[in-house]
Amino acid sequence: METPPWSDPCWSHYKSGYNRRHYDCEGLIRELQQSGPTEGFWDQLWGELHHQGDVGEASYAILPHLVKYLSHFQGALTEWLAFAATVEECRQNLDGQNNPPLPTEIASAYYHALRDLIALTLARSPRQSTEEDVRYLASLIAFTHGQPRLGKAYPDFSAEEAERWLTGYYGEDPDRQTG
Repeated sequence: METPPWSDPCWSHYKSGYNRRHYDCEGLIRELQQSGPTEGFWDQLWGELHHQGDVGEASYAILPHLVKYLSHFQGALTEWLAFAATVEECRQNLDGQNNPPLPTEIASAYYHALRDLIALTLARSPRQSTEEDVRYLASLIAFTHGQPRLGKAYPDFSAEEAERWLTGYYGEDPDRQTG
């Protein structure tokens, strides 16, 4: 599924998460295609499209373009997964933020992008995944499968915290084999 072409007037109405002002997604995607995911790219993506729990329509609209870029990208996925999971958490307004709804003209492309990002991540070698990758991937899976509370919890639940919780819950080392 595709988003509307850059020439479509809808792009002029999509706002950022920061100050809810118009945001030029096309410019950021061009920068990504020309220079790759530089520090400046990440600063702009996070700084403009997500700000203290606020997202805008541009935050949703850019996601399919990011995932399309990833289909040819061989680097680490942590930042990509983190951004997608964060935007989806904000879209679902779990913290009571007043974020805009997903525009109908991009909804299909947005949901396909989330599923494609999950599939792309799962298709990679497990050796390429970090603990953070797995946590954000689990978060995206939970969000896309109607489990928003789990989606919200996974990014913050480290392996060390999981081990402490499992030990407390089971009263013993969770890795100990029982037979």
